[in-house]
Amino acid sequence: MRRINFLFVTVLLVCGSAACKKASNGDPVANKNYELIFGKWILQKQHVVISLSSKTIDTIYTPSIDDHADIQFNQDNSYANAKYYPTSGGNFGQAVLVGLYGFAGSAFSMSNNGIVGLRNGNPTFADAANTGTAAILSAYSIKITQLTATNLDIQVLYTYLYNSGSQTFNAGSDFYFTKD
Repeated sequence: MRRINFLFVTVLLVCGSAACKKASNGDPVANKNYELIFGKWILQKQHVVISLSSKTIDTIYTPSIDDHADIQFNQDNSYANAKYYPTSGGNFGQAVLVGLYGFAGSAFSMSNNGIVGLRNGNPTFADAANTGTAAILSAYSIKITQLTATNLDIQVLYTYLYNSGSQTFNAGSDFYFTKD
């Protein structure tokens, strides 16, 4: 009887510990990505490209002591992304975006549309057009272009429609992070 109880307890422990592991459906690429992404990442550079009709704005932003951003990926698939910036009176403000992330193989997803960075992650329609016309988000994509033990590069692309869908506004940001 003691042998059966020992066997039962051993099986129970093995099954219980397997149930606590991150669900990745046995996908070795997803498992490796999860291992690499955990932790805090500091934004080193943000490249923003905005285009509307024939007008294009192409800008690179770098952090400063007063204007910087980071993102924390946790093992429970949650993330917290923060931007720190100066406000009037010598104070500092903070914009925070929280949500869930995941991998399906090498495909990456985040529950919120974007990342707050040095440019708030989402290039503004007003940067490319002074029409004051409301834009409607029609397409969004996010992908990791590089993930190593020390570097994380994420690309976010948006397509907006405005003027009743007759014109397209494209915006994108490449975020370059290093591990903290």
